[in-house]
Amino acid sequence: MRYIDQDTRDEIQRAHDSGTAHEVIAGQIGTSAEELCRLMGWPQWKPVPPNQSTDEFCLFEGSEALDGQL
Repeated sequence: MRYIDQDTRDEIQRAHDSGTAHEVIAGQIGTSAEELCRLMGWPQWKPVPPNQSTDEFCLFEGSEALDGQL
């Protein structure tokens, strides 16, 4: 487990609060974004891949047909 001193944690938190991307902060301290989130106790959000299934409901599917009726 990697150790981050309190001054560095404070700087990381300020960068995070100002909207700096986790990847940028992690690069500055030489670790991965996932490890940074784990060390700081931040939630780790992973992008959800788009569902390629044709069985799923699509809100915008067929919107062109509805435009003609409105």
